[in-house]
Amino acid sequence: MKTQDLFDVAGLSVLITGGAKGLGRAFAEALLDNGARVTLLDCDGECLDRAVIELRDRGTAVHGDVVDVTDRAAMMKAVDRTVDRLGRLDVVFANAGIDAGPGFLSMSGERDPQGALEAIPDSLWDKVIDTNLTSMFTTIRGIRSPKRVSPTLPSNRRLNSPATISW
Repeated sequence: MKTQDLFDVAGLSVLITGGAKGLGRAFAEALLDNGARVTLLDCDGECLDRAVIELRDRGTAVHGDVVDVTDRAAMMKAVDRTVDRLGRLDVVFANAGIDAGPGFLSMSGERDPQGALEAIPDSLWDKVIDTNLTSMFTTIRGIRSPKRVSPTLPSNRRLNSPATISW
C-alpha cells in the first residue's frame, strides 16, 4: 500500500474530542483540507461555535457538539448523534485534555511553589485524571459498538491521535 493511500481521509467520518482549539483544531483543519467529514466535541460552547464557523470554509462537512468528556452518558449520546448525522464513524481522535495548573518549575527554572504536588487539590487531580485518562477510555470503548464503527474501513486504516488507544 502506498503512503498516499494509507493516509487518504477523503470521505471519512471523524470525531475529535477537545476539537475547538489546540491540537484538536489542527487535526480538524488537516482532515477537512483533505476531504474528511468532521465532528468536533468540546466543553467550551463559545469557542466551539467560533471554530465550526471558521472551519466550514475549509472542508466538506464540519459540525460541533458541546459535551463534557467526563460525562460518560453525554459522551455516548454525542457519539450516537455523530453516527446518526454522518452514517458511520471511521476515525476518532480522543484528544481532550487539561493540565493541573503551573508546573513545578517556573519559566526561569526556579521551583514554583504553586506547582508543587502538595499544592494541587485532590479535586483538581481527579478532574485532570477524569479528563485526560478516563475520557479517552470512555471515548474509545464507546465507539466499539458495531453501530458506531465503519464496517468497510479495514482495522489497519483506523486512525488515532498519538494519545489514544488503538481499537
